[in-house]
Amino acid sequence: MKESKQAFMSRCIFDLMAENLSNKEAYEKCIDKYDALTKEENMPVRGGKDAKGYYYQWGTSGKKYYYTPNDKTSRARARKKAGKQGQAAHASGYKL
Repeated sequence: MKESKQAFMSRCIFDLMAENLSNKEAYEKCIDKYDALTKEENMPVRGGKDAKGYYYQWGTSGKKYYYTPNDKTSRARARKKAGKQGQAAHASGYKL
């Protein structure tokens, strides 16, 4: 189960207080960490169309995986490949 924002913030602030940061500094640092974490988790597999045809792509600059329109199998395969590209990026150390 995913940790709630409140739980994440409480744990983060507690951890940062050990670094002798003020409450405000710790809170601001935790907000930045939470925003980066949720932005990364929400990096979408997005669909689009260009001159070559319809495609799915992870993020805004990943490889485009083309599919045949009206072919559910082709479309699902392209979407799955785009998702795997995102997993591979994270496994290779991708950071925002």
